[in-house]
Amino acid sequence: MSWKQLIRDNAVVFAAWLAFYGFRPFSLGLYHDDWAIFLDSPSTGSTLSLIQVFGNRPVLGLYHIATTWLSGGNLAVLHFYASLVVLGTALILRSFIRQLLHFVLESNGYVSSVIGACIWLVMPWTLGTSAWLTTNPTLFCVMGFALAGTSLIRFWRGKAGLLPWFPLSILLSCLAYEFFIPQFIILVCFFYAQSSRCIQKIPAQPVLRPLGWLLATYGVVYLIRKFGESFGKSAVKAYYADWLTTFFVNLKSDFIRQSLPSNNWLLLLGLAISIGLIGLTLISLFTEQALRGVRRSFLVAILLCCLGYAASCLVPSFIGFRLTGTGVDSRSTIGVSLWIALFISLIFGIVSKSRMKPLKITGVTAFTFYSIVLSASMATQLSLWHDVWESESSLLRDIKQTSIEDVKRNSIIVLDGPISHKGIYGFASYWDFQAALHWTFPNRRDLKALVATDWWRVRRKGLHTVQSNAETVLADYNSEESWVINSKSGELRQLLDGQSLGAGRFP
Repeated sequence: MSWKQLIRDNAVVFAAWLAFYGFRPFSLGLYHDDWAIFLDSPSTGSTLSLIQVFGNRPVLGLYHIATTWLSGGNLAVLHFYASLVVLGTALILRSFIRQLLHFVLESNGYVSSVIGACIWLVMPWTLGTSAWLTTNPTLFCVMGFALAGTSLIRFWRGKAGLLPWFPLSILLSCLAYEFFIPQFIILVCFFYAQSSRCIQKIPAQPVLRPLGWLLATYGVVYLIRKFGESFGKSAVKAYYADWLTTFFVNLKSDFIRQSLPSNNWLLLLGLAISIGLIGLTLISLFTEQALRGVRRSFLVAILLCCLGYAASCLVPSFIGFRLTGTGVDSRSTIGVSLWIALFISLIFGIVSKSRMKPLKITGVTAFTFYSIVLSASMATQLSLWHDVWESESSLLRDIKQTSIEDVKRNSIIVLDGPISHKGIYGFASYWDFQAALHWTFPNRRDLKALVATDWWRVRRKGLHTVQSNAETVLADYNSEESWVINSKSGELRQLLDGQSLGAGRFP
């Protein structure tokens, strides 16, 4: 496909991307872990550190190393690269959806796939991966999954073999992030269930190849991730014993409500439109003779979406993650967002094939409603991310006016409250604030930093500055002096013996 054809076929997707991502390099900044990851970047030291930190997710490490060197550490350029990752994901996702719609519904799928990709672009609960630099490259797991799905479709159609793209796509996905590891099995099983539409017939020997290559690639993924964990400082999440309760909470999909305006009438209207659209789609499917040939394949595809959605709720549950619609924790919605987009595309695929006028009117109404509400919600959420970055920048400017450079060596600097809003963390932990201080005062890298929060109290005991809650000591520093920075004004004052900051409740 030529560049001209790519742009022409995806003109609407490009327009949606430009509208909601084109300005981000000039309005977004560093958040939470970003400060620690991009400190000293690009440099040999930061590169080695990234290799260690992302040892079990090497795609993320390679991305961060490449972009920091290519950007020269320029923040606007880093966010431009992040926006390009989103665009690439949207284009690959749209291609996969279109191929799947052609496979399932025997339709061109142009309009429906564009709708799915554009809806995915403006989902406000995806900002945890699109606006946060640290987790932005986790979108490569979505790319890998979509590419693997496209490869499978071409294989079943007899248009291409599996090698090399099928196993390479799985490697790309699983070595970027682990959210789609179990979902490849669901995807392969989907095509086995659709054997009547395949040129390759079950149980012919070639049909066993996808499952064989999938299992073999899983083995390679396991070895690479274990090797990365063995020599690095990779984050390895602990198993969460009460995962089943978390799974059912995630299935409730509260993250959608959290990211939308808190207007009950608006939510009820959206629910009514969605129910009407799905109901009319099913009526059309079972009453129109023209849709009889795609009825089974459509229902199997809907089942695929439901199982994929459930798997996307299950994976984070094992480590105690709840699907959240706002802030940095909304990165956990990376899996469910794909299945929502695919589900919507399948529904609109039937709408485009149907001759039922009420369904077409409802489809246009639903798309208009979704576009307006999601776009407005995305804009609102983005303004909050911008505000947090402005608060961080303002605080650092105020700190520069203080005498912090004159305090004794190895002093402790305590921020009296976090810079965060609705789960968008600016300075919320000692590592992000300490990295920001070192970036602001490159000659004072001896300084250590803490952030007093509702969860962690900071108190001065003799020469010790301790951060703890009722059960855990997070940090215990020995220093001659400790200083407090006012999170509102940037003013500096000394933390005296016996004084404490923060509530210290257990998280």
